[in-house]
Amino acid sequence: MFLLFFGFSLGKILEHECLHSFEVELPKDHSGMPSVLKRIEDLVPLLVNSFHDSALSIQAMPVIDGQSFDCILYTLQNINMAVKVVVDEINRPHMSHEFSSILPSNGNKLMPNTMLMYLKKLGDSFPVGKIYHSAEKEGERFFILNLGITEIFLHLITWIDDPNLFEKLLHFIETLLLKQGSRNLSATKTILEKQLVSIISLFPRIVAVSGGWRLRLLELKDDSAFKSCDPDMLSYQIVWLQELPNLLLKLGDRHPPLSKIHLLMGYHFQVILKLLLQIGQCSPQNSPLASEYNCLQWRLKEFYGTQVIAGPVNYGPFIKLPTDCQELSICCLYYFSSLNPDLLQSITFCCLCNHLEPSVLLRIIEVLESAFRAAHLPISDYIGFLVTLIARFKVYPGKFSSEENDTKVSKSGIFKSLNSAICSCLSQLGDNSMVLKLLYKHISREMSLKPSLLNMRGLFRVIVMLDRRLKQLAEEEVIDLSNSLAYYVLDASSASSCLTDTIALAEDSNKIAILKYYIQPCIFLLYGSDKLLNHVVKLFDSLVLDIDCSPVSQCDDNHVLKHATMVLEVACILNFMHHDVELHRGLSSSRETIKHILLKISKLLGSGNFSMPVEERHKVKTAFDQLRAVACKLHCLESGDVGV
Repeated sequence: MFLLFFGFSLGKILEHECLHSFEVELPKDHSGMPSVLKRIEDLVPLLVNSFHDSALSIQAMPVIDGQSFDCILYTLQNINMAVKVVVDEINRPHMSHEFSSILPSNGNKLMPNTMLMYLKKLGDSFPVGKIYHSAEKEGERFFILNLGITEIFLHLITWIDDPNLFEKLLHFIETLLLKQGSRNLSATKTILEKQLVSIISLFPRIVAVSGGWRLRLLELKDDSAFKSCDPDMLSYQIVWLQELPNLLLKLGDRHPPLSKIHLLMGYHFQVILKLLLQIGQCSPQNSPLASEYNCLQWRLKEFYGTQVIAGPVNYGPFIKLPTDCQELSICCLYYFSSLNPDLLQSITFCCLCNHLEPSVLLRIIEVLESAFRAAHLPISDYIGFLVTLIARFKVYPGKFSSEENDTKVSKSGIFKSLNSAICSCLSQLGDNSMVLKLLYKHISREMSLKPSLLNMRGLFRVIVMLDRRLKQLAEEEVIDLSNSLAYYVLDASSASSCLTDTIALAEDSNKIAILKYYIQPCIFLLYGSDKLLNHVVKLFDSLVLDIDCSPVSQCDDNHVLKHATMVLEVACILNFMHHDVELHRGLSSSRETIKHILLKISKLLGSGNFSMPVEERHKVKTAFDQLRAVACKLHCLESGDVGV
């Protein structure tokens, strides 16, 4: 009776505290807590002794009577309530000075010694009775008592230093709650759903400290309470779910590849990622659990990679995980009902990382394509992602002209596969000309950032594949594209080093072959759009200095050398274009512009104010003569009309 009275008193102290709530609902005014906590410290030993004696009694009973069971259960509930009060006070940011002064100090471990000693005695009674009792009702009662003891010690998990007790608790959770519960206690489904709430709420704490048991417990998710529809259970499912990204980040990856620790950590990741994937697969659409699953994206950014403004990318564990773990994490992306742009950016960082395996890169593209088709990814984000990959993928570590090695060849092959995969994705979006219209602003933005020649070639290849006639592009977009194309082909000409005094295209040297490779997509665009070709030729005209309009003071040595190089490149590209029969029709419409270019080059060669070094002058003169010959033939010009 004394114990029943104590339970009533403790209940009054806690007022509206609910046995299975996640947070104990304590009074906001903690001024009286020291006296309450002292009473609890004195009474918990009495409660534990009472429970211990009662447990021995009921185990000796042939059949447990209802009154005895209710009494021992009520005692256990009061112990649980008392423990939660103490733990809550210990964890409170501003613990009362009076209370902290009576606690033994051991780092963060603060717990009244006497109380902790008697609570360990409670562990000696665990498990109570025979879990697999022959009588179903008896089994239910023992199960409820052992579950109650388990909850008490999960609140005390920080203070458990008895490996045997810890092992018994984890074995109970694994064997009974997660594996055997629904089979051996099939008639207690309702009890399971209600009682498991308390365990589920504390599950992240178990996983965080349980070492080798972590994997075994997480692997039992299929039979866990995630299948329950109980509203109270849902709140704890959510708490559990929210902790999974934290576990991924805490595991990290600081160990060398193929080391034993590395392989073990990979297995840890695999278990957690499997759990995440199956939650995504099993969560009903538009359900609260599915909504919480979507909210994981913010934390998962760190798992992939983050960047502060324009600083270096801080890669998360994903990059160095084994391929099977990377596959699991990639599959999780599909089940976000709306893929967050920030998470997509983090994934993009990983796609652009040199350490990512090509097969994983292509797999990411495949899964995101499926996500897009399932309406989980907006088209603007999707095509922006694809364009970014083409524009920013690091094909070579350095400039083309200075590096010729196996690494470059290998990366070139990967980029070709990437480009083909992306072109395939884009070609399936619908009307190609309309797709290009949607895509062009992304392409234009990336081109303005001056990516490498091979990246630029990849972007032009996408445009050609979608619509080389540029039917849906507005006039200003065609002009913008002509600017990018013109400067690109000039850069390609310079990089291929084909501008020599033996520039005759008939020789088809290796340098000319390189130039052809770079500008091939651009030539296809010029085949399809005379308007684009005309704008390009006009831009070339603007790049050739008009000596009649240039003050003598501007023609210093550096200016002359720089402009001589530009003239050389313009002449080379125009010469190249005039040797392509399919461009003759479009070039004919630019007859007057080409004539003007030839006249300006001729005046530069004859100007005393534009004195080029002998070698440069020879190169420009050779290129000019070759261009004049083919241009006069195509456009029916007299040599005298375009200078000497």
